[in-house]
Amino acid sequence: MFTSVIKRVLPFALTLLIGAALGSFVKLFTSRGNDTAPAFVTTRNERRGCRSSYRRTSRYDTPRPVILFKPEPGYTDSARRNGVNGVVRLSVVFGADSKVSDVEALQTLPYGLTEQAIRAAEGIYFNPAVINGEPVSVRKEIEYYFKIY
Repeated sequence: MFTSVIKRVLPFALTLLIGAALGSFVKLFTSRGNDTAPAFVTTRNERRGCRSSYRRTSRYDTPRPVILFKPEPGYTDSARRNGVNGVVRLSVVFGADSKVSDVEALQTLPYGLTEQAIRAAEGIYFNPAVINGEPVSVRKEIEYYFKIY
């Protein structure tokens, strides 16, 4: 009876151990997305040699606004007639006052779809990004996908 339990449990336990070991090994050698910058960047005071505020910040710790509602843009009739599909990419400033401003089109589409995306972006509701308890303005990119089904 004891050998039948070992025959059932041992392969499972070995598979679990090997999987955990391989997962740890793979994690050591994989990177996060397109890492072209170092994982840590120095603060301005650190570059000046100020010891009182010596700290390193991760580049992944950038403040982000919390989007509560992102309205969908409408399709224009002319874009629907011409079968336009694609992406509109916008650069947007999420203000400390919870208002969207300075919307710039980085990638556009014809027949009024870019304008529809800009109008929709201006209607985003969000909580501003926070640094040290204070709301701050940040510039982020957002995308709107247009596809006729």
